[in-house]
Amino acid sequence: MRLLVVEDDRDLNRQIAAALETAGYAVDRAFDGEEGWFLGDTEPYDAVVLDIGLPQMDGISVVERWRRGGGLGRGRCRGWYPPTPWRLR
Repeated sequence: MRLLVVEDDRDLNRQIAAALETAGYAVDRAFDGEEGWFLGDTEPYDAVVLDIGLPQMDGISVVERWRRGGGLGRGRCRGWYPPTPWRLR
């Protein structure tokens, strides 16, 4: 499985990516919303770890743009589960 980690805290980004790689996943990393959006729009990912509070473009806007534009492998942005209190009901 190929995963994308989008987190602006470089240390946390590294820790998450290292844990996922140790578990056997192929991991790409981005450090702001624009970079994360671009990767998700141009590359096929099976899952994304996405921070909500990102510089350049917040995580919610990244997901909205992927949904509108068919990002994450063209139309594969199906699920989005933000943490409480942002969870959609």
